[in-house]
Amino acid sequence: MLRVHFTAEGLLDVTFASEPLPLVEPSMALIAWQRVDEQAVFGRWRNRIGRELPDRARPLLDLLRPDGDDPQFVEPLSRSPEEGLAALRDAGPRLTADQLHRTAARAPGRASWLRAL
Repeated sequence: MLRVHFTAEGLLDVTFASEPLPLVEPSMALIAWQRVDEQAVFGRWRNRIGRELPDRARPLLDLLRPDGDDPQFVEPLSRSPEEGLAALRDAGPRLTADQLHRTAARAPGRASWLRAL
């Protein structure tokens, strides 16, 4: 669960997006699916996703870890899927070796595709 604490002044500055961000929403769903807390609320949904998640989507689980401490390039703040995917494709030159090492070190398993980066 994400908890955010605001001051009264800070709360007045809060704005809400008019629509969900197309790559952030599925990223957050994959993160929530990997967590083990709040089983009473998310248990049935997690079980269903576990059965239905396509194999081609599973490598994303190496990037999107349950603690939510994910590399920033995975969740571009874009308004359309096309714009977001373009941002992902263009992220390579901006990634530092340190970011890639940190991401690969957090990936589960020894044969992770992230280690090949």
